[in-house]
Amino acid sequence: MRPFQPFDSPDDNVTGYDCYRNGNRSKEEVVGNYLTDVYTEEAVKVIKGHEKSPEPLFLYLSHLAPHAGAPGMMEALDDSIGAVVEALDSQNMLQKSVIIFIADNGGITAWPFSQLQNSASNWPLRGMKFSPSEGGVRGVSIAWSPLFKDLRKTFEEYMHISDWLPTLYSAAGGNADLLEGLDGVSHWDYLIGKNTKSPRNELLVNILEEVGDWAIIKDKWKLVQVNATQRRNITQLYFGESGRNGEKYSMDLVTTGRVSRILRRNQPSDNLREEYTERRATLDMTSACAERIAAAASSSTDPFIPPDRCHKAPCLFNIHQDPCEFHDVAEQHPSVVDALQELVESYASEVVPVQNHGFDPASHPKNWDGWWAKEPKGVDGSEGRGMS
Repeated sequence: MRPFQPFDSPDDNVTGYDCYRNGNRSKEEVVGNYLTDVYTEEAVKVIKGHEKSPEPLFLYLSHLAPHAGAPGMMEALDDSIGAVVEALDSQNMLQKSVIIFIADNGGITAWPFSQLQNSASNWPLRGMKFSPSEGGVRGVSIAWSPLFKDLRKTFEEYMHISDWLPTLYSAAGGNADLLEGLDGVSHWDYLIGKNTKSPRNELLVNILEEVGDWAIIKDKWKLVQVNATQRRNITQLYFGESGRNGEKYSMDLVTTGRVSRILRRNQPSDNLREEYTERRATLDMTSACAERIAAAASSSTDPFIPPDRCHKAPCLFNIHQDPCEFHDVAEQHPSVVDALQELVESYASEVVPVQNHGFDPASHPKNWDGWWAKEPKGVDGSEGRGMS
């Protein structure tokens, strides 16, 4: 069972089953169990069942956790990753594997429109989920493979979610140049050290045409426009502390975790702890964001409001020097603003109309024995869009 409240549903809270296996109802597999554990067990079963197959394996494990969750959800997610890596190791599949762990967006650090409680933090970046600011779109990801040239490298170049398809296609031996109509580009040659330059230097962050928000990146520049009248405009403020409840980041847990014990099994724990500490320090943004952090510390407002809300005119940020998007430099670089506006307009000319049909009453669980209907016909026999 899962509660679900569509934005335009007449009900305050709609509850129904939403668990299918290959299109067939399968609630007995999930009722009474934690879904993160269910998905993990299924992933481990797939890996162990693949041991003697000559075919390559593509395993896509898309957890719901932590979403808007708590530390306990993060612990379960950590256990899941450990179980998957352990299964690959036990089946002697690790040495030919590419493992990717990726977030879909920044965390929701606060949501004033509901009672939602969260432990997310995008500090010190600006914004959160739903925002075109870096705190909403600069996702965390880790990639590991014995095939990579440098497993200790911090990847500072741009990469878009659409790039993973051609990258993994190349990893499997395909020629990504032959794939037509893709927005993504392959980073495989860069990851394995064949190329020394990243293939991507520009990135369309988003064009949310029904709202009026958009953002685009090219080289060191990011141009952002937001709609001040839209309620999600609040998501571009500075939310989130560097830590919650005074808890410190535990390097010991990282060092002794299952993933580290397997992937770095021949390394002394003291050496690993020192290495991990040094690498984590290279990701620290407090120096680049020092002025923004100091301004927030002396401010009486919570969340901290940035100097420019980017709604009267687009804001331009040098995100290499100012990753926290604190200094709008649009007036100092008008030619850059013009070039990026022209670029975003070229993307906008190819935008496909939004296909958001909203809540379809025909899919309501009360019409389907307590289940969310998957592409049902309406109760009157007409075609229904459903909720899947």
